[in-house]
Amino acid sequence: MAVLSPITGRLYDRFGIRPLAIVGVLLMLVSTVGTSFLTTSTSIAYLMITWAMRSTGLAFLMMPMVTWSVTQLSGGAIASASAVLTTLRTVAGAVGASIGVALMSFVANQGNTSGHTVVATAGGVNAAFIAMAAIVVVMAVIVLFKVRSAKPAPAIVAEGKD
Repeated sequence: MAVLSPITGRLYDRFGIRPLAIVGVLLMLVSTVGTSFLTTSTSIAYLMITWAMRSTGLAFLMMPMVTWSVTQLSGGAIASASAVLTTLRTVAGAVGASIGVALMSFVANQGNTSGHTVVATAGGVNAAFIAMAAIVVVMAVIVLFKVRSAKPAPAIVAEGKD
C-alpha cells in the first residue's frame, strides 16, 4: 500500500475518484470472497495473492476516497473533517476487528465438537471473511451508485510576490 499510494494519488489527479473507487472495491470484493474459502491445505502463495489484491484494493480506496471526501468541503470544515475521518477510521477498525475475531471465535467454538481445532478455526476465519464480503458488497453498491465526480480541477497555485 505504501508503494501504491503515490501512484493512486497521481491516478486520482488524472481520472478522478470514480474509476479508482470501482477498481478498489472490486479488488476488495474478489480478494475478500477468495479469502473466505480457506482450508487447512490452502497454499501460502494463494494467501499472498489474495492479500496483495486486498492491499491493492485498499490503496485504490483509502487515500483517494479521503481526499475526494475532504475536498467536497469548504475552508474551515476541511481540518475538522480530516480529524473526524482519522478518528472514525481508527475506531471503526478496532470495532470491526473485535467483531471479526468474536465471529471467528464463535464459529470456531461451535465447529470444534470433534477436537479438530485447526479445521474449526479455519471455519471461523471463513465466517469472518464472509461477513466482511457482505460489507464489501454494500460498499460496492454505495460506490457504484453514489460516488460520482468529474475529473478533479487542477490545483491553483498562488504566485508569490517578489
